[in-house]
Amino acid sequence: MGSDALKLKNSFLWLCRKTGSYFSSKSSPELKDAIEFLKWDINPELIIGAGKFFMFFIGFLILTGVGISVYFRLDATILLVLFPFSIVSFYGFTEWPKIRAQEMAVDSLGQSPQIISSMAVTLKQSP
Repeated sequence: MGSDALKLKNSFLWLCRKTGSYFSSKSSPELKDAIEFLKWDINPELIIGAGKFFMFFIGFLILTGVGISVYFRLDATILLVLFPFSIVSFYGFTEWPKIRAQEMAVDSLGQSPQIISSMAVTLKQSP
């Protein structure tokens, strides 16, 4: 794992530990399996909680911006268009460990599929 990936992982885990306890809730079995596969020392419920925290935080910022723009009679269209990003933040927090685990599982296979297929071709040619 490169130093940038390690920094990203450590920052992600730090954010989850700091913000996840406010909104922690049940996690999916896939997330638990991904955390176990990655050997991360974190409770999966904290990751779900961090995703909810940032979803509500970004939504709150956007709605506050809409309120301020309405108060000053400005156009709030761009802020309303940005509102789905609060949901995207939740998705990003909860899906990134699963995606990372899938990438590591594929990387751990290495050249195995190629070797197995070449062995199968060789066995078919000369049993």
